[in-house]
Amino acid sequence: MPPKRLLLIILFLIFALVLAGCGASAKNDDDSAAPADDDAHDDDATPGADDDVGDDDTAPCDDSLRPVVFVHGVLEFGDAFSNQAMRYGSNGYCLNRIYTYDYNSLIGPNGANVTGLETFVDHALVETGAAQVDLLGHSLGGAVCQEYLKTPANAAKVAHYANLASFDVSGGQPLPVPALNISSTADHIAGPSTLTGAQNVTFDDLDHLQVATSAETFATFFNFFYGEPPTTTDIVPAEPIVLSGRVLVFALNQPATNHVVQIYEVSPETGERQTADPLAEFTTDENGGWGDFTATPGAYYEFAIIDASGEWPPVHYYREPFQRANNKVYFRSLPPRRSLLGFVFSLLPYNDDYAIFAWLEINQAFVYGRDTMTVDGLDITSPAMADPSITTIAIFFFDTNFNGVSDQKPSGGLYNKFIFMRFFDLLIPSTPARGVPFVFDGRPITIRNWPSKTGGLSITVFE
Repeated sequence: MPPKRLLLIILFLIFALVLAGCGASAKNDDDSAAPADDDAHDDDATPGADDDVGDDDTAPCDDSLRPVVFVHGVLEFGDAFSNQAMRYGSNGYCLNRIYTYDYNSLIGPNGANVTGLETFVDHALVETGAAQVDLLGHSLGGAVCQEYLKTPANAAKVAHYANLASFDVSGGQPLPVPALNISSTADHIAGPSTLTGAQNVTFDDLDHLQVATSAETFATFFNFFYGEPPTTTDIVPAEPIVLSGRVLVFALNQPATNHVVQIYEVSPETGERQTADPLAEFTTDENGGWGDFTATPGAYYEFAIIDASGEWPPVHYYREPFQRANNKVYFRSLPPRRSLLGFVFSLLPYNDDYAIFAWLEINQAFVYGRDTMTVDGLDITSPAMADPSITTIAIFFFDTNFNGVSDQKPSGGLYNKFIFMRFFDLLIPSTPARGVPFVFDGRPITIRNWPSKTGGLSITVFE
C-alpha cells in the first residue's frame, strides 16, 4: 500500500476516535463555569442586560446542591456528559455545579492524569464551597477515578462514585466510598462487569456510549446519589437557550486558543446560511472557551471553527436544534502543522473539486437492526457499516480508493479493521453548491458541500 494512503488511514483512525469520544490544570480543564452574570443563569438575550430583569422560562436553579465531576473515557471529551448535564438542569441543578475533567487520555490513567484530577476536584470544591463531590468515570475515566480514590485524602472528598462502562482496577478491593457500577451486555467494548463492593447494575440494551449518556443511566446514578429518582429523565425544553463551551485540539485535549467560532443559522432543508454575516463571532480564550450565544428554539446552526493562524481551512459543524441551555458545546480543532499529528492531518486529500465530510453521534453507536441512516438519499444501513461489534460512532465520506469515482459502498481492506469507525466511498462534487442531507433514525441534518481545500471539512453532529 502506498505510504500516503496508509498515513491517511492512520489519520482517519485518530480523527474518528477523537470525534466520537468512544469511551490539565484546573484552570484549563474547567468548562463548567456559568456565564458571568448576576444570578447564575443568563436569562436575557441582550448582552450585558441585568439578568434579574426580563427573566423568562427557566426556573431558578439550586446552587446549594453537591457538585458533580465527570471523567471521560479514552479520546473522549467533556461534551460526552452534555446531555446528562442538561438532564441535571431539567431537575433544578445549576449547570455551574456540573464539572467535566478534560485530560489527555492518550497517556492513560497515569500519575499526571490522576494528579490533574486531584487539582480539578479541589478547584470544584473551592469554587462551589462544597465539602464533597459526586464522581463519575466512563470507560478509561473509570480507571482514572479508581486510581484517584486509592488515596484516602482524595476519597474523603467524594460522597459517591459511579463507574460507567469501565473496569475494576482496584485489585478486587472494595472502593473506599459508596460505589455504583453500571454496565451492559450490549456493550461490545467493556462488556458486562462487576465492581467489588459496589451496587452493580447491568442493562441488556445499552451500547458503550449509552452506558454513560442514556436516560436510563441518568435515572440509575441520580437515584444512587440522592436516594430518590429524578423528577424527569427528559431534557426539558427551556428558554433562554444560552450556549457556551470549548474548542480543544484533536486528540491532545489542549485548549485551542485564539480560534474564531462563527455561528450561522442555516436552512434545515438546504444547509444554506440565512445571513451573509455570522449571528455571533467569538475568539477562544486561554482555556479554549467561547460563548455566550443565545439560540432560537428549533433553529439549525452551523458553527465554523476558524484557525486564526491560517494553517488549516475551517471545520464546519452542523448541529441539531438545542433544547435548553448548554455550557458543554465542544468543537475540535486541527493540531499545528509543525507537530507530528499535524503532519499526518496535512495528508488529507483536500481538493476544491470535492467535499470531505463526516457523520458523528456523541451519545450512541450506529447499530444495524436498531438504527437507520441515509446520506444524500443513499441508504447506508448495513452490517458492514453498523454491526454492533464495531460500535460505529463516526463515519467518513470521501473517495476512499482514489479512483475518481463515487463507488457508493463501504470501504474494505484496512478501512474496516477498526472499531468505532467506518469509511464510505461517496464522492460529492463541491459545485454546484448544495445541501447534503443526513437522516439518522428519522432526524435530519443538512450540511453544505464545501470545497475541502479552501472551504474546509463538514461534520454533522447528532446528539
